[in-house]
Amino acid sequence: ALGARLAEITVTHPALRGDVQHPLAADDYPHEHPLSVLARRLSLCRSIKEAVPEIQLLSEGFSWLRRYFPDVAAGAVQVGTLDLIGCGRIALAYPDAPQHLVNGGALDPSRCCVQCGACRILRQHGSSMRCLIHTDERLGEWCAQLTPPSAYADHPGQDAVLLRQLHQDAARWARENGLIRPALPDRDSGRRIAVVGAGPCGIAATIDLLERGHTVDLYEASDRLGGIPERVIPRDRFQGVQEWLHTLLEPARQAGRLTVYLQSPLQAGQEWQRWRAEYDAVLLATGLWGERSLGQGRGVWTGLTYLEHLKRHGPISPMPHRVALLAGGDAVTDSAVQLRAAGANPLYILYPGVRGAMWWCMDPAWLDQPGVELLTHAQPLGYTLDAAGRVSGVRIQPMGQQGDKAYVLAVDMVVEGQGMMVEPGLRNLLTGLLFTEDGRLAMAESGLFATAWPGVYAAGALINGGASVAACVAEGRGAAREIHQYVQA
Repeated sequence: ALGARLAEITVTHPALRGDVQHPLAADDYPHEHPLSVLARRLSLCRSIKEAVPEIQLLSEGFSWLRRYFPDVAAGAVQVGTLDLIGCGRIALAYPDAPQHLVNGGALDPSRCCVQCGACRILRQHGSSMRCLIHTDERLGEWCAQLTPPSAYADHPGQDAVLLRQLHQDAARWARENGLIRPALPDRDSGRRIAVVGAGPCGIAATIDLLERGHTVDLYEASDRLGGIPERVIPRDRFQGVQEWLHTLLEPARQAGRLTVYLQSPLQAGQEWQRWRAEYDAVLLATGLWGERSLGQGRGVWTGLTYLEHLKRHGPISPMPHRVALLAGGDAVTDSAVQLRAAGANPLYILYPGVRGAMWWCMDPAWLDQPGVELLTHAQPLGYTLDAAGRVSGVRIQPMGQQGDKAYVLAVDMVVEGQGMMVEPGLRNLLTGLLFTEDGRLAMAESGLFATAWPGVYAAGALINGGASVAACVAEGRGAAREIHQYVQA
């Protein structure tokens, strides 16, 4: 009726609806499989073609299929459902994919989109869209080491660990060959920015601000740069970050554009007020260091505390045998592996949901080994303590059929890995700012990263509740862009 000869059909996943400023928390994601979205899109296209046969249809949304995208897309064209296929996220991660298809007839699985969501965050915050996993040499080494292997595999028989290792090797080669140094402008802008927190988000923001010509003071509460990954992730899974950060940041330090302050946590009182007055803008990228806990007792550890103790001082001695790990947050994988290696037997992993929903960064077959008991649909309620105040059991409520009675699982040690939240001390320091119901810092309506305090911004886990490292990197860059616009106004 409109005389259109070509139409593009877009049917998005409900998790990507336009009113969402930041990636949804895991519990908020709609229960719809991406294949259902693709099926709905193809069904819509087929209906349109049947009603208006002469129209040419173009659609996209095939990136989730990874290396199988060409097969499904070609099939849709062959049966007449579509006439043209658009490439979205895969074009960012794998820009020469069409050439590889023409020349070799297949895609390289190691270069396909891994669904981290960082490109979408960059777009939402006005930055140029690009793939932080595959095409950003400066931060690729960090992203490669911390992206779960499962994100690299598109079928069960594929060696995801090998594909991730190839990505890490490429990122390391970029560092060793001098490809990651930031490009500093000849003249500085005269603006000073404070970045609080030297994890993935804070480092990404620092690099972006330096490249925009600003001077940055980087504050880190710990005695080393790197944030949570450097402080708690075991060395056999995460290494080389200090050498990488030195290569990345040293040119700016020598040029007088960057000053790093270690063991400098955010303080209350006059010092915080001085910061807000002294700097043209402040970015809070502290991450989340508070952990959800069911109570205290001897032998009860929070996940981050246990992993940091292990990395600095080694295993606990003597190691209790019966250990319960409360699953639900990012620290579960590393805690489980380290506890098992230290001698926990049995190691009970308690998770209130289904197995497939639990955050796990390794081969799922690890959970099936002797000595490991994964108890799903098990909601921990609290602890029982002996006369000396040492934990002796975990009270559990089964989440199966209605009427199941709670019971006590006898254990000698508990590690809590149920998720993170803003530390009470930091929350008190930020009194006057709004927080969401689940404990994240809420942003002002005037900007995606601007708080209600003029010139004070926040990004990373502090506002997203804990996301992939690539997503935090993207938010750091988005916040840097917003700060740049603010200080230039």
